[in-house]
Amino acid sequence: FAPAARFMGLCHEKGIGCGKSAADAIPWYRKGADMGDPGAAVLLGDAYENGRGVKKDLDTARRWYEAAAAGEGEEAETAREALESMKRI
Repeated sequence: FAPAARFMGLCHEKGIGCGKSAADAIPWYRKGADMGDPGAAVLLGDAYENGRGVKKDLDTARRWYEAAAAGEGEEAETAREALESMKRI
């Protein structure tokens, strides 16, 4: 179910089948991330890092990236790269 929550968030963020709203995507990403989906955690980290749909908050972005980086696969690698990039900020 976690990937489905991430997909619902993407639908809201991109306006696929519903109105386009980054803010409406956040609860869906959070549901997916809370269920252990690293892709959803990466999307949350990116949203907080860039202030997309939420107030910009680099500490929160780091926490979501760290949660994703703890996993395996492509999303975890993306999260590790994002954390490296944030070290330069």
